[in-house]
Amino acid sequence: MEAYNLQKATAPIFVFMDDLTNRYIRRNRRRFWKSENDVDKLTGYDVLYVVLVELCKVLAPFMPFISEYIYRHLTNKESVHLDYWTQTNTLTSLENEKLLQDMDLVKTIVELGLSLR
Repeated sequence: MEAYNLQKATAPIFVFMDDLTNRYIRRNRRRFWKSENDVDKLTGYDVLYVVLVELCKVLAPFMPFISEYIYRHLTNKESVHLDYWTQTNTLTSLENEKLLQDMDLVKTIVELGLSLR
């Protein structure tokens, strides 16, 4: 971003969006669509809400108007540009690396399964 290379700066956002839509949302369709509002369904919605709000914060420098619109409608707060970045990374780098490796393995397994269809 400091070199104003927007393509390189935004590439991880596109990867994340693909993971969000093709991994989380697609895998949780039945959870979201079921008729009862049990803890499982509400937890799924809560996770998606937090992810979308945080994503708006990340997108704000690149897409200020659409991220502002989505953020305001999700949170009823004044502006995405006035909110704080969330500090949550409590994993050590070794734990984080192991988690990323495990998720890459899961992605590979799912992709192989989908390719068989």
